[in-house]
Amino acid sequence: MSFGKLFRRTRKDESGNAALEYGLIAGFVSLVIVAGLLIASPAVSLVYSAVGSNMSNACHSMTGTGTGC
Repeated sequence: MSFGKLFRRTRKDESGNAALEYGLIAGFVSLVIVAGLLIASPAVSLVYSAVGSNMSNACHSMTGTGTGC
């Protein structure tokens, strides 16, 4: 088989294109998710720190010592 025939047959064969496109879409979506998590992580960390300190302060004010919460 000549290279020209092989090239033409390969160019017409689209059997793996859908899987490749879905793979590229999945890769792009995962990159967007990772970027979003990297951007949002400092804000989420601040929220959890604030909640933890508010709970600790509430515990201290209820018991006077902070133990037994």
